[in-house]
Amino acid sequence: MKTALLLFFSLMTAPDFTWASQHAPLSISREACRCDSKVADPFEGPVAFGSGVNAGKCVDSCRFRRPRIISEARGFTVANVMHHGKAMIAEIDPSGAYQLDLIMEEFLPAISHVAFRVRFAPSSPIRLRSQMNPDSPSFEESHDLVISVEAALPVQEKFTFNNARSGAFILNYRLITIEEARRWMVDVQKHSVRQFQLAVPHEALPKLVELAVRQGQDRSFEEKYFLFTSNCSSQAFEMLDLATGAQSPSGLAWLERAWPVAGLYGTLHYLQSRGLIQRELPALGQEN
Repeated sequence: MKTALLLFFSLMTAPDFTWASQHAPLSISREACRCDSKVADPFEGPVAFGSGVNAGKCVDSCRFRRPRIISEARGFTVANVMHHGKAMIAEIDPSGAYQLDLIMEEFLPAISHVAFRVRFAPSSPIRLRSQMNPDSPSFEESHDLVISVEAALPVQEKFTFNNARSGAFILNYRLITIEEARRWMVDVQKHSVRQFQLAVPHEALPKLVELAVRQGQDRSFEEKYFLFTSNCSSQAFEMLDLATGAQSPSGLAWLERAWPVAGLYGTLHYLQSRGLIQRELPALGQEN
């Protein structure tokens, strides 16, 4: 039964590769796609879809930004980290990471968005400052970074099963603070968000943070999103495998891990069956 279900979904969600889709650019730079035409954010980098059913449409730059590395002098200084609804410059010291949690945001019935929550020690906070005034001495702090690979959407359009299944969207390797995740997922979307502490070697966490920053800059808007095969879960765990040196699963096991669901089969079941879930934590927004 399990094998039949996995094969059914893998066939149903298989990418439709055509000559045009393989050779046309997935995104193109376009100044007209700025979040706010009156704000000249030097780090924004607005883009439009370059091909497919959304060709020519603006990616929603108010939400979806390519992380941009400004400096690597002491850890990373990165632009376009989302915090309280704004893109900000963040100073991130990967060596301060001490715990990795799995976030599962149920946004469609039985289907979740999967992301990683990296917790940083109190002595290594993420420092954030304005992108419009980067030399300002004032800053904010966060202690948790969320690595969230998502389907970048056109302006004023919503995520739909059919579009996600057919490859109409492109991937954005987003970096957001936990405050931004809580604001968007819980306060705005009113979604249920479960959290699980993962059993991951502590020494792998700085490498994971580094990979998230670099892949965010290099791979955002350069790959197609497919609901069950090239999605939030598959790409996040690809980074984690690289960080830990683990052998990636293959075949049906790979498909199960890539299914962003919390049921009898899928991402959560895969992790539980292999002892990678340490414990379930309070839901996002319900912590003490």
